[in-house]
Amino acid sequence: MGALVARQALLALLLALLYPAPEAAASGAGVVTGVSGQVTVSRTAATALPLRFKDEVFLKDRISTAERSLARLLLDQKALVTVRELSELEITEQAGRSTVDLGAGKIAIGVARQRMRSGEIVEIRTQYAVAAIRGTVVIAENIPVPPGAPPQSRIHVLSGYVDITPRDNPGAPPVRMVAPASISIIGQSVGLPVPLNEAARRQLLSDLHQTLPQHLSTMKALAAGEFTRAA
Repeated sequence: MGALVARQALLALLLALLYPAPEAAASGAGVVTGVSGQVTVSRTAATALPLRFKDEVFLKDRISTAERSLARLLLDQKALVTVRELSELEITEQAGRSTVDLGAGKIAIGVARQRMRSGEIVEIRTQYAVAAIRGTVVIAENIPVPPGAPPQSRIHVLSGYVDITPRDNPGAPPVRMVAPASISIIGQSVGLPVPLNEAARRQLLSDLHQTLPQHLSTMKALAAGEFTRAA
């Protein structure tokens, strides 16, 4: 049942990304498809500005969500990112690699393989690990730790597979995670994948599908394809 849900969710996501809202065609890294609560964007040294529905997002943007807030971003018409409350991320791109750098909190990202060019990769980066995504649904989170403890993060793959490498040693042999599975990164140590059961998958998704305002019929169609709603 869990595998069927994951396949249906990814299929819905791919269909949604194949028919994006017209606003996503503008130049830049992507467009905001939903906002709930207080979400801000910082560009260079400028003061943080409110991020709103249909706003364009650019490379080097640092996006932050306050308590009880959530945002969804459609990046380059191929990756749908859900940003949980109390989270922070930065969007970069280099040599065919689109990167979502998770500074704090938790995000989910679904990537449509059909929208990607040959050799193109979408990455999620935590403080000490990199997850290379080529068409799948992934959740990444930084885990709060006591002062003085090594940083800890977790990466969960809900469909497809991802390759995990240490951030400071990109040439190391990757650890492949096949869905449904989770992996923990403590300090610079990358663990081994462990299976995710249905209850764990539902728990992971529980704080990623707050109600977001949908102002246009095209955005409703997009929301119908989001894997969090499908799950």
